[in-house]
Order: sequence, then C-alpha cells, then structure tokens
Amino acid sequence: MKIINININPEKERELFMKLSELLAANESLVGQLNKVEVEIVTRLNDLQTAIDKLTLDLEDVDLTIDQENSVAEVQAAAQRLDDIIPDPIPGPIVE
Repeated sequence: MKIINININPEKERELFMKLSELLAANESLVGQLNKVEVEIVTRLNDLQTAIDKLTLDLEDVDLTIDQENSVAEVQAAAQRLDDIIPDPIPGPIVE
C-alpha cells in the first residue's frame, strides 16, 4: 500500500478529525442498535417456535383437517423464514 502525504490546512485537519470522530460515534450507536434489534428478533422467534412446538405437542392426538395442517405448516415456514434472516453464528475455535 502506498502512503501519500497531503498537506492540509490545520483547521481543515481538525474539522476532518471531528467529522471522523462523529462518524465513528454514529457507527458505534448503530451497531448497538442493530445488536439490540437482533436480540429482540431472536427472542420473539424463539417465543414463536416455543408456541408452535407446544401447539404441535398438544395436537399430536387430534386429527386435523388438511387445511389446518397446511395452516400450521405455513406458520412453521414463516417462523423459519424469519429465523433465516439472521444466520446462526458459526462457532469458532476455542482460544485459551
């Protein structure tokens, strides 16, 4: 990588560093917000999957119509699509 020196007015340099600092702060804020949203979505999806699992167990001994089975399958598919929005983390090697 080639480094190029550019002479910048000291006032402009301070202004650029302040803008960069503001951008970094905004980025950190957005990352925090995205992490919060991720936790909220995953929590809601887990709650939905728990409800679906309970419903599935409750209905094991009940004969459902084709329409009812299709409806349950649609809800399960929708939950899976939402779950797939954010990929599950791939565990990395354990570093000691």
